[in-house]
Order: sequence, then structure tokens, then C-alpha cells
Amino acid sequence: MFRKICRVIIFFSYVLSILTLPSYPSPVQLIDGIVAVVGDEIILYSELQAQLQLLAMQGKVNLGDSLEVKRLRGKVLEEMVNDKLLLVEAKKETLQVTPREVNKALEEQLKRVKGQFSSTSEFQRELEREGLTLEGLKRRYRSQVRSELLKQKLMDKLVSQVKISDGEVREFYRNYQDSLPLQEKAVKISHILLTVEPSSKTEAMVLERAKMVLQKLREGGDFARLAREYSDDPSSSSGGELGWFSRGDMVPEFDRAAFSLKVGEISDLVKTKFGYHIIQVEEKEADRVRARHILFSLKPSTRDWELTIAKAETLRQRIIEGGDFAQLAMEYSQDFDSRDKGGDLGWLEPDQLPESFRDELDKLRVGEVSQPLISTYGVHLLLLTGRREKRRLNLEQDWAVIKSMALREKANTKLNQWLSQVRERTYIDIRLASFPN
Repeated sequence: MFRKICRVIIFFSYVLSILTLPSYPSPVQLIDGIVAVVGDEIILYSELQAQLQLLAMQGKVNLGDSLEVKRLRGKVLEEMVNDKLLLVEAKKETLQVTPREVNKALEEQLKRVKGQFSSTSEFQRELEREGLTLEGLKRRYRSQVRSELLKQKLMDKLVSQVKISDGEVREFYRNYQDSLPLQEKAVKISHILLTVEPSSKTEAMVLERAKMVLQKLREGGDFARLAREYSDDPSSSSGGELGWFSRGDMVPEFDRAAFSLKVGEISDLVKTKFGYHIIQVEEKEADRVRARHILFSLKPSTRDWELTIAKAETLRQRIIEGGDFAQLAMEYSQDFDSRDKGGDLGWLEPDQLPESFRDELDKLRVGEVSQPLISTYGVHLLLLTGRREKRRLNLEQDWAVIKSMALREKANTKLNQWLSQVRERTYIDIRLASFPN
């Protein structure tokens, strides 16, 4: 369900989950209204309830226990007020968030969301069940994401002013050494990612198939029947029906084509990043259309995968023969986040890796490179650069980790002090008493 999407996209904030979090049994009837005013920002009762539902999903509250809910509601609202205080102050600062930063953040989160589904098709089906498109989903969350990035920039600015001495690190360790988390078992790895793209031969075959179906439509073929027979989109089961959508909900090429058609008209082939589409508009209003489409997906063939794996095997052999992994990663890897760092992914715990990766890494010694490994992103080569076992943290081996914890605690203290000062000069009106307990 689309709620599964929202359980992941709330990475930025509880605000992002308001519209689609799952329903939980509640001891009160849900109403809505303003539960708090913070400067020129408001907090809705539905937002507060959404955050409580999120905590319920995490097993931190039982929404069927009215006493527990009443006890926790005030605490949660206090955290939400602090969050709004950050936003109010961030807007006052000369901080800039560019459209590119917003787009990048949206893409990163949607990538994580898609990773929670077994396939892209399953993800698309869940969107359709909620009457949404990928572009529509981005539009829905764009303003919230921008606000979260603003707040993060303000927090980064505040934290950057906090410094910590070696003496403070040692004092932190003396005070908390018995309660510090264990250093989990982990591996340090670098990788080279080769994405698998459809070859020109594969695209030519897809294009030929699309032209054949378009010709059938030109000769009077039934659009819905041909969609069910040929479309690679999940909407094929409903004859390609997409329902109503507004301008900007679809990718630009699809959007332009759909809104340029007359009712009943069938488009020429429209190419997007998903493949080739044939579109038929069924109804049209000023800024909305209802349409069907047939998708001929541009996805790699088995042969395309085989060629990419062969390329990975060639790179592996070069590394075994003395080639520099980092240099080859910078030259060939298509993971743009790690490529400039020679493919370095840092320390990762086993549960952060796919099972097939864990099994392969278990066979490697430090300094060895893996066989080509397949994931939804493409073909990987892994270089094991370090291995550590689970143990207690100590100053000698884990100075950097402990210093980071000490710095974080000091920064939190400073942040709370700063928030107290901000509260004194900001208008805050809590209206929780007006709502049912």
C-alpha cells in the first residue's frame, strides 16, 4: 500500500506522513484544527495525531491506552514546537535552498522508498492505487522538503560553532563509558558500480514493437485491448487507464504530449526515461486530462546484463593483476556519490548490506576483491578494506567515534539553550486543551 511509501519517506519529518499514514484505533473521534501557533507557523491536530501514529508503528505507544496517549501527547507537541521554532528562525536567516538541492533530496528519498518494494512495478502499482504519479508525489512533498533542508542548514550552522577539547572528550568517556553503545561488527568496503543500460539493439527492438502496436491503433484497433496485451506498465490490467492528472504530474515529455491531444486522439510515440508511450486522451478540462497509455519499457535485456557482467569481470582481473581499485572506481563507477572517493563506502554493518553481498564478503580477506555481484542498481565489484568485530568502545581504538558522540552531546546542550532563548522572543500559543484527550 501507499502507506508503505510514507513509512519510509518520513525520513525528513513527521510532516511528510500526515496525508497517508495508516489508521490506528483511537480512543477519540479525530477532528482537526490548530493545536499550536509558533510565530507565523501552525501545528494542526492531525499533524500531532500523525506523529503519534508514527510512534505507534515503531512500538513506542499504544494508541488504545488513553492514559498513555494523554501522557505522551504533550511531550510530542513540545518536540513539534521546537521543530517549528527552528523553521521560524531558519526563515529569518539568510540561508538559501536551491531547487537543485530540493530535487536531489527528493530523489534520494524516493530511491530509498523504491528500495522497500520488490520491484519498480510494485512501487508504481501502489502509487496508482492512491491515484498518484511519481511526479505528483514529488510535487506533494516539495515544500515540506525545502523547509526541512532550511532547518538542517540552520542546525548545521549552529553545530559548526561548537568546538570540543581533548579534555572534554576524556571527561565524556569517564562519565558514560559503561552506557556507551557497543561497537557493532562491521566491514569497510569500496565498490565499483556498473549500471546496466539497454543497448542500441535492445532499444531498436522495443521501438519496432511500439511502431507495430501504433499501426494497429491507426488501423482501428481497440486501445484498451492492445494496452492489456502489450503494455509493460502496471496500468495494463485496466486497459492502460491512468485516471485524471494535472499539468506537471507526469514527466515533462509525457505531460506535453497528453495536454496537446484532443479528446479521443492518439499520440505518436512519446519517448521518456521509462521508454516509449502511446497516449490516448479520454476527457479534458482546463488543467486536467483523463488518459490511457501503452508503455514499451526500455529495460536492459539478458544480453545487456551479460555484457555488463563481462565488463565487471575484466575490471576485476585488472585489479587482481595490480590495477589500482580507487583509480578504476573514479574512471568507471557509476555511483556518483562514492566515485570521487575511489568508491569508498566506509564502515557498514552486515544488516546494511544485501544478503548476497554479506555471503561474498565473508569469503574475502582484507585487500581482496569480490566476484561481480548483482543488485537492483546494477553490477558491483566490492573491495574489502577492513573488518572489525563487536566490542566495547575505548579511547585508544575509537577516539574519533567517542569524540563525535561527545561533540554531539555538547551540541545538543547548546541547541537546547539556544531554543530556550528563541522561545522567549517568539509568540507561542498552545491550544491542546481545546482538543479531546
